[in-house]
Amino acid sequence: MWLYLDLGNSQLKWGLRQGGLWIQRGRLPLTHLDQLPMEWHTFPPLHAAHGVSVAHPDLRAQVESACQDLGLSPCWHSSKLSEGGVRNGYDHPAQLGPDRWMALQGAWHLQHQAALVVMAGTATTLDSLDEKGNFLGGMILPGLTLMRHSLHQGT
Repeated sequence: MWLYLDLGNSQLKWGLRQGGLWIQRGRLPLTHLDQLPMEWHTFPPLHAAHGVSVAHPDLRAQVESACQDLGLSPCWHSSKLSEGGVRNGYDHPAQLGPDRWMALQGAWHLQHQAALVVMAGTATTLDSLDEKGNFLGGMILPGLTLMRHSLHQGT
């Protein structure tokens, strides 16, 4: 069984996966990461942990500590020039968030065709792949809560 982590702007999302199936999923606000040991204490033995992080290094260290309590040292993925059949179109590949990079790879892995990858969270991202797996670019917009707050404050 594998632990997958998405350490985002406002919360940590995780999932346990075995044999192609999601066994368990969860989320926790970043302000409550001290509760991870309690959240994860019922996990079965795990093979490995993989994750992406756009959060502050101190928050990542908290998650790593909770993983170490499970006997794991998470493998944190970062954006690359090319990986998994996807080619990064940025001049500086690391400027593309690792969460967006992994989502592009996931879309390519599922379909092997042109795609528009949309992620909606604290931010909304729109990223495009062509029919050869080339990342063509994308955009970041405020998420629903940020947009709602902005409209309330500005109108």
